[in-house]
Amino acid sequence: MRKIIIILLVVVFTAIVIYFLPNFSLGTFDIYGGRRPIDFNETKWVSNDLNSYFEVSNKFLDITGSTTYGKIIIDDDVTEILLLFDISNGVSIMEHPIIESYVDKTGKTIMVADTDKWLFKGKCRFTSKKLTIEITDNSRGYLDDSIKRIVYVREK
Repeated sequence: MRKIIIILLVVVFTAIVIYFLPNFSLGTFDIYGGRRPIDFNETKWVSNDLNSYFEVSNKFLDITGSTTYGKIIIDDDVTEILLLFDISNGVSIMEHPIIESYVDKTGKTIMVADTDKWLFKGKCRFTSKKLTIEITDNSRGYLDDSIKRIVYVREK
């Protein structure tokens, strides 16, 4: 009986390790790995709450590490956006492009990401088909104050 319990524990432990192993990177554990929209390449996410969409594709990859590109349309004003997800469940919706360049003393062109060009920030709930963003910082007044949550649904 004791051997059966030990074998069962080993099997359960092995299953847990195999399930969570892909989420370990550089010694950190990412509990949201495999659930963020950026983990689903070549997808489009659309919001009916806000006239907005974004796409995820490696073709959008830039020096920020973001693979997203989209648009928000408010009162016929179109803003190009990208989404920067952090290691937990936070997201910053940034005005695109956020890349700026300058020429250094040696004449080399340096590209930098202006991470201060965020429009609003939020905390996310993820599924493979839905992203819910609870707005946590709209201090720049980009969104109407009545907007507290934005839901994006995966179309493709």
